[in-house]
Amino acid sequence: MPWKFILFIFFLILGAVFTGLNLGNACNINLGFKTFEQIPVFLTILFAFLAGILVTLPFALSRGKKEPAIKPEKGLKNKKQLSPEVLAAVEDLPYAEAVERVKASKNNKRP
Repeated sequence: MPWKFILFIFFLILGAVFTGLNLGNACNINLGFKTFEQIPVFLTILFAFLAGILVTLPFALSRGKKEPAIKPEKGLKNKKQLSPEVLAAVEDLPYAEAVERVKASKNNKRP
C-alpha cells in the first residue's frame, strides 16, 4: 500500500480539522512598526511553519555540494593495496615516501 500517500492524506485532514476548529480564535501580531489585528491563530502557525521551511531549505540543499572525505578505493582490504596518492593523503606523507611504502609493501618488505 502507498503508506506515504496515506500519511499525507491523514496529515492534510488533521490540518483541515485544526484550521476549522481555530477559525474563531484570533490574535494580534505586532511587528514593531505595524500591528495586525484579529489574525486567525492557524494562519500565524502556518506562516511560522513556512518561515521555518524557508530558513532550513538552503542548508538542506547545500549538503550535497561538500567534497567527500578521501576514502580508500572499493575492494581494498588493507593499506598495502592503497595507491601512493591515497596513502600520502591518508597518512599525511610526502608523495615520494608513499611511493616507497607502496613498493615495499608489494614486495612484503618494510621500508
